[in-house]
Amino acid sequence: RIRILEADMFKQTENLAGESTGFVEKIETFNKNVASLLTVLSAQSKKIETAKLLAIGQKNRNKNAIEDRRRLQAELQTQILLKKQRLERIRQYNESPNENVHGAKANNRKIQDKWIVTFYTFVESENAGLQASRRLKEHHHFAMQKCKLEKLLTEMKTTEKKFGFNEK
Repeated sequence: RIRILEADMFKQTENLAGESTGFVEKIETFNKNVASLLTVLSAQSKKIETAKLLAIGQKNRNKNAIEDRRRLQAELQTQILLKKQRLERIRQYNESPNENVHGAKANNRKIQDKWIVTFYTFVESENAGLQASRRLKEHHHFAMQKCKLEKLLTEMKTTEKKFGFNEK
């Protein structure tokens, strides 16, 4: 069977065949573009996921750092409180009327004054021999007291250093 088409119909059929071929080529190009777009989007989604995980990790580190700072601040405040309490105890100890420790400086000065007076009295005295022996005994007694007081002052300074309290 052979059919003969009219010239118009034949031309339209050839145009339709050409348009169909062009359409198929455009669809293939579109499919290639979509495939490359999907490849790019997949790579971008991997990058985004990586960045997201990094951001979550950084957020957790920041959260831990804040907790660490709070913990450190609490520890430091506790240490400050303990140091203040220790300082207050030392102040109370130093301000208490304990003659053995707090009167040491005043007693030391009194002893020095007595020794000077004793010495000048000895030099001015008429009876140097009798007064000399008496004054030497007093001097020896005062010197012993002075040694005891100096020892006590040294112990007090050691205690102050031990507790971190330096007198200025």
